[in-house]
Formats: sequence, C-alpha cells, structure tokens
Amino acid sequence: MSGRFNNRGFLQGHHFAVLCLEAVTELLLSGSEDTTIKIWRRDENHFHSCLVVIDRHQGPVRCLAAALEMESIVMWLLVYSISSDQTLKVWRVKFPTEKNLQDSEVNEQ
Repeated sequence: MSGRFNNRGFLQGHHFAVLCLEAVTELLLSGSEDTTIKIWRRDENHFHSCLVVIDRHQGPVRCLAAALEMESIVMWLLVYSISSDQTLKVWRVKFPTEKNLQDSEVNEQ
C-alpha cells in the first residue's frame, strides 16, 4: 500500500458540518451541526445508504456512542447523543434483519 490511502467515496445528506462519527459493524452514525443524527449502512461494495434520520435535538450534535443488541430476529442499536442544547439523549433504534423485513423504528429512552 506504500503509505497511500484510497478514497472509498463520501456520504452526502447533512446540511451543515459533521461534528462526530461512530462506527458499529457495518453501521456508521454521523452527528451534525444541522441538529440531526444519520445512521448509514455499508454494503458489500462499500457504498453507504442512509437508513434513519433522528432530528429531535435542538442544537448541534457534538458526540455519539452506540452499541448493538440482538433480540431473537430483531437488531436494536442503542445510540447515545450529546448536543449543544445541553441534553444527553438515548435512542433505541430497531433494524430489520434478513428474516424480519419490517421498517426501522426509533424510540427515545
């Protein structure tokens, strides 16, 4: 590789600067100055698609952390977000698995 990095593309969707990122397996979370959190999934060709947008903060999202939980055929992503609106919020995001193709669901904890 000789010290070179290969650009594998970029993600578009936020209206202002991205301030934080968190990666969990094939998922990537981005927090932005536009007050949103976006959850992206990377496919086998390294392309990313936006699966979920969380837009319930009143200020820029400054920090993210996340962890996966499995319940039978449902995958949950716990998302912790800190914003300039002086809140720390916890989200529980449901993702369909191959066996269960229901829509995603977001719950504030």
